[in-house]
Amino acid sequence: AAEQNSFQPIARLGLFDAEHSASHGLQTSTVWRMTESGITAGYSTRYLGGASPTPRGQSAWLADAAGNVVQVGFDNANHTDPGTSEQESVFVRINADGVAIGYTERANGGRTAWRASISGGTVRLGLYDGEHGGSTSGLPYSVVNDINDEGVAVGASRRADGGVTAWIAGPAGALTIVGLFDEDHTSSTGVQASEATEINNDGYVIGQSGYEGDYDGGTLTPWLRDPMGGLT
Repeated sequence: AAEQNSFQPIARLGLFDAEHSASHGLQTSTVWRMTESGITAGYSTRYLGGASPTPRGQSAWLADAAGNVVQVGFDNANHTDPGTSEQESVFVRINADGVAIGYTERANGGRTAWRASISGGTVRLGLYDGEHGGSTSGLPYSVVNDINDEGVAVGASRRADGGVTAWIAGPAGALTIVGLFDEDHTSSTGVQASEATEINNDGYVIGQSGYEGDYDGGTLTPWLRDPMGGLT
């Protein structure tokens, strides 16, 4: 029979405050990923102290090798359903250094992309200016698709005119707009649509742009951007 090692410390992972507990004590947490350095990412269900174990979304968290847990994502009013109080944060990737990317659903049907770490907290990614938000329902809406071990992330933000803007976000947060912007990839009304989908550790980025600005239902043109900024 296997022996129990009573000297091996075990760290409890997850969020266990009142927000993540039902009134009768129910708490639910799951582990999503663990890096080689021992950084763990996971989720805790939100019960809001209710008598009924009805989930009100989930919170995302990161934990270090010592078991210290930090909640990541956004939990303000813009990201809380006004009727149900639900919040939903979701991981997309985590790199070798434990820097994660993900998104939090917005109350108006939009989405906020982010990059998070234990030491740096949560940083918003994407474009949130008038062209990518304003009063349009479901906006702002940004997605983050990949991150490399240097902390560079790639994704896209929807535009109010129906287009999509692809971007690369550096470790310090600076954004570079990428994609194909020629006549073939622009609609008759000026709409353009591109998305950056993957980045490797050498900084090469791949993505795609919609022919005549149609990304969702049209013909897509793939492209490659080298670390020096060249697009092919």
